[in-house]
Amino acid sequence: MMTPGRMPDWPDLIVPGFLLGLGAYLLEVGPHADSILSGVGEYFFFASLIVGVIAVALVLVQLPVAAARSLMRRLRRTVAILSALLAVSVVISVSCTLAVTREAPRSAESPSPVPSQGSNLLKNGDFSRGLSFWSANSKPGIYIGFPRTETRTIGAKPVAALEVPGNSEAYLEQEVTMPASPAYQLSVGVYRQGDPVVAYVAVASGGKLTELDRFTPSCSADKGCAPDVKRYDLSALAGLTLQVRLGATSTGFSRTTAYFTNALIIPLR
Repeated sequence: MMTPGRMPDWPDLIVPGFLLGLGAYLLEVGPHADSILSGVGEYFFFASLIVGVIAVALVLVQLPVAAARSLMRRLRRTVAILSALLAVSVVISVSCTLAVTREAPRSAESPSPVPSQGSNLLKNGDFSRGLSFWSANSKPGIYIGFPRTETRTIGAKPVAALEVPGNSEAYLEQEVTMPASPAYQLSVGVYRQGDPVVAYVAVASGGKLTELDRFTPSCSADKGCAPDVKRYDLSALAGLTLQVRLGATSTGFSRTTAYFTNALIIPLR
């Protein structure tokens, strides 16, 4: 226990330090963690793990109390600094998460340069009905609760959001039967949020997956720019049944997201 006039002992520092770090991490992966500053909690969570590992190691090796206190006395200043930083990170995370919503930042989107959904072979390609007709698939990374696949809005228009931090991956798929004629093209608009974000477009037929493109979207969703519009000639796939895949992955720490909008398979012009 702590007494006035002396530095706290290691139990006084390890337990609150680890709990503060865990709290920061839970705030980060919670339902209201879309602000940039709340990502600070992640970094200090990993620092808190150092404190936790020390505590667990002492228990496992069953050091005598006197020896444990002697060891921790040497690390006291480091542990105290980590605990203080963790406390600051929680305060920042709380203040940020209280101010955000699940809606992605709105931006002024320019008129779509692609045709309307009227002749589109993809169902719900504008995501106006959520993720209906699309199957959502994911591969987890290092963070609990990710990836996330959902619909959000940018500039009052619906988009499919694939939030993929920590080496996670998510993709949407829809089956389409291509007519024998005329020739068709696939087009889709893509934004990003955070860095780095890698989006990709692929098609599968007969058990073979062909990646059409892998790229980093140039437009950040909070910058007011128009999405990158990608187009792919599907004339070589006429008459086949395809699985169209829109996916994303990221090595970033938090909120790294790819947004897909206005997915179309329409006749080539």
